[in-house]
Amino acid sequence: MYRKYHNNDELISNVLVTFVLFCMFGIMFYFIYYDTGGWTPSSYFYGVLSGLSLSLSLLHLVIYIISLRRPILDYQVDMENETIKIPFSRKIQFKKIKLFANRENRSEVKVYYRTSVLNIILFHLKDDEGNELSYELSEKIGKYATKINHRVLYNYNILMILIVIGINLLFVLIQDRFPIIHQTYKYFIVFGISLLFVGLFTGVHSLILNRMYINNKNEKIE
Repeated sequence: MYRKYHNNDELISNVLVTFVLFCMFGIMFYFIYYDTGGWTPSSYFYGVLSGLSLSLSLLHLVIYIISLRRPILDYQVDMENETIKIPFSRKIQFKKIKLFANRENRSEVKVYYRTSVLNIILFHLKDDEGNELSYELSEKIGKYATKINHRVLYNYNILMILIVIGINLLFVLIQDRFPIIHQTYKYFIVFGISLLFVGLFTGVHSLILNRMYINNKNEKIE
């Protein structure tokens, strides 16, 4: 069993990202509250989002403080049972991995399953004796998958968050140019548009990767 523990910089970045979300929703709430003249469905909505993001930021801060005393498990690779175990009882079976890519110069492999991309840094994974997961052994992770160029398997999670933040804050600055949108619900609309954009982006990317997987699989059959 090879285990990967969170680095402190990863944990503190989670604190910062969720705090940025809190700041964004807080700014939105401030503008909405004074723009609509008090408590409206929009101000309640963004008030709740502000509270949730602040709670997440504090939760990640607590996890970071705990990590200063003991390591926090990120995920583990079970080579014998051919599974990648992620916290909260999630398991990725090797045979369920669709696409696999390696980047030998950085000791990194990438796997695509369902609609997600997981980056695996090999020297982060160590067994009970402290041995790192070797590059040769890591090839077994993708033995059922289609191998492709690593540049195709890019993890867009952080980019998606930045897009949502950018769209919402941009709307705050240019909202007066859209008088046709209902005053009470225009903030619901912009939040929905940002989520729709993220959904479309993720969906298109997943369709491209799935089609690549199917085409390569058909080529092997032929």
